[in-house]
Amino acid sequence: MLARAITVGVAMLVGAVPATAQQRGTMEFGAFASYTSFDHRLDMNNSWGAGGRIGMFVFPRLSLEFEGGGSRASRTLGLQSVNVGVLSARVTAVPLKFARVSVLLGVGVDHMDTYFFESYGVHGLLGAKFALSDAVALRIDGIESFNAHHKFMDTGLHLGLSVYRNP
Repeated sequence: MLARAITVGVAMLVGAVPATAQQRGTMEFGAFASYTSFDHRLDMNNSWGAGGRIGMFVFPRLSLEFEGGGSRASRTLGLQSVNVGVLSARVTAVPLKFARVSVLLGVGVDHMDTYFFESYGVHGLLGAKFALSDAVALRIDGIESFNAHHKFMDTGLHLGLSVYRNP
C-alpha cells in the first residue's frame, strides 16, 4: 500500500512540473510556413506564405504570443494578385500534455492588410507541439479568423519550428 501511495505521489509531482520549455519567463521564437483559405467574398485564391512568432510564458502553461506573416494571393476575375500581411497577438494555453506532445488553445486579435482593404478581427487557434528536445519543438496550428469590419472568415494552417530560450 505504501509503495502504491509513493508511486502515485511521484507520478503526480512529475506531472505537475512543467517542461523546461514551458517555465515562466521562457521565450519562444518560431518560424512557420502558412497556407490560408480566404473567404470567397474577397475574390482571393488560397495562398502559401511564411511568418515568424515570438512568445513568452507568463505561467508554465500560458503564454502571450505575437506573430507576423505574409503571403501573395492571386485573385479571381482577372484581378491583380495582392500581398497579404497579417499581424496577430494572442493568449495561448496548454490544457493537455502527453509526454512530448502539447495541445494548444489560443484566442487573440489580428490585423489584415492588402492594398484594397485593411481590417481588424479576432481569431481562435487549435494546435499542437511535438518536442524534439528541451529547446526545439515542431508546431502545427489551425487558425480560424473572423474579420469584424468586413464580416468574413479566413482559415489558416501554420507548420514550423519553435526554439526556446530559458531565462
